[in-house]
Amino acid sequence: QEQKREAEQDDDTAVLKRAQYHYGKRQEQKREADEDDDRAVLKRAHNFGKRQQQKREVEQDDDTAVLKRAQYHYGKRQEQKREADEDDDRAVLKRAHNFGKRQQQKREVDEDDDRAVLKRAL
Repeated sequence: QEQKREAEQDDDTAVLKRAQYHYGKRQEQKREADEDDDRAVLKRAHNFGKRQQQKREVEQDDDTAVLKRAQYHYGKRQEQKREADEDDDRAVLKRAHNFGKRQQQKREVDEDDDRAVLKRAL
């Protein structure tokens, strides 16, 4: 009887120990899984942050490129305007010069006419 009770107690103790062991193992696995989940969440958050940073950098690069192109084309247009203005100024000066030459030629012709008239008159 006594041995039977002791054997049953030993069986109960062994069953309890096994249950505690397996419960502990399951708890440990749950903790590890939770840690893995936390790491995965942190990694996704980190990667999301990196992607957002890359997007911002690409947008900044795009903005910089657009600004540079705008500045370049604005500069080109300003240069073309200056050149056109210079060409206009040259054309005005040339017309004025040609007008002056024509006036000079007219005066010379008039003078020649006046001399011819005077010669005929004398």
